[in-house]
Amino acid sequence: MSHTPKTFRDIEQFEVKTKNLQQEKHLQQLKVLLPSLPPYVFKYFQKNRKRSATTLFNYANDYKLFFNFLADNNWVLETINKDTISPVDIPITILAELPLEEAEEFQGYLDGKYEQRTVNRRISALKSLFNYLTQKSEDPKTKEPYFYRNVFAKIETTKVSSDPVKRADSFEQKIYRGNEDIRFLDFIASDYEKALSPIQLRFFLRDKNRDLAILSLFLGSGLRLSELAFLQLEDINFEENSLGVFRKGQSGKVYVTVNPRAMDELKEYLHTRTENYGCANDEKHVFFTRYKGSYSPLSIRSIQDLVEKYSKAFNVNKRLTPHKLRHTFATKHWTANKDLIGLQTQLGHTSSEITSSYTHVGKDKQHKNLENMDKLED
Repeated sequence: MSHTPKTFRDIEQFEVKTKNLQQEKHLQQLKVLLPSLPPYVFKYFQKNRKRSATTLFNYANDYKLFFNFLADNNWVLETINKDTISPVDIPITILAELPLEEAEEFQGYLDGKYEQRTVNRRISALKSLFNYLTQKSEDPKTKEPYFYRNVFAKIETTKVSSDPVKRADSFEQKIYRGNEDIRFLDFIASDYEKALSPIQLRFFLRDKNRDLAILSLFLGSGLRLSELAFLQLEDINFEENSLGVFRKGQSGKVYVTVNPRAMDELKEYLHTRTENYGCANDEKHVFFTRYKGSYSPLSIRSIQDLVEKYSKAFNVNKRLTPHKLRHTFATKHWTANKDLIGLQTQLGHTSSEITSSYTHVGKDKQHKNLENMDKLED
């Protein structure tokens, strides 16, 4: 069975409609990933150009993980009678003959590393790929699909409960509660540097204003990681204390309100940005890093790493992610305002059912309320 090899020219000419800067960046990152995937997978992406660049980029990452797994799999190596193989060279016959046991092993691998929603999404991406290869593809010679056996159709995923109470319970212990978020920011501002070596201190002082701005924005607005990572100077409105972002389901930019402390931290960072990173004053991207004498936009991965680093230093038993900082903001917003529609708008949720999770956080206060009621009966 033959497959048209994908060339760099094919990849350069691969285009998907993009609506904003974030999707344009994901398209470029997708083009970087495609050469590491087998040719028949590239055909899948050509067939699915109507999907957003962000969705296709996420799928490419899922497939890269899967083919890396196959390249290290003993059954694969024994089947092709080789000691090693590159993921890009995995023959399509491996997918056609992949035993259910090996597919379930990959699912188990995911279960050990990721949350259930992420596992489900990655299995869903593979179901989509295998559905294309077994039903919608066409081999140039046979005019038939590449193969007919879809092993991932046999893989069942674990349904994630939509019960808002259960969803709230799942993350209540993984967020900052009460005034813990304020103490966390104060710790970074005043105490974190006390335990650093001279070299660590030098880099921390360079990045301090930037990192405080990032952490404050997560905790003071509920921004998503991608929204913060792709923030542009033109998106900032200091007069209205708001930031413009592109959100799913929105045709244009929407403005998200930010608390004054976070905007002050952002302003302080912008005052030192050019001096610390060497970028021009009018450089459109907001957050930068500096390496070997040149500056570049701060990546999503770098933002994730700095959140984990600081939260671990603050409390080794509570390592947070940007998403957990967003949960922290949402929980605090609900506790203070009891405004479900306002919170839904602030977070950019398309469904109030998702937002309602936060209305069930705060069981300690519920217990206290009942205790106070009991006291009235004495």
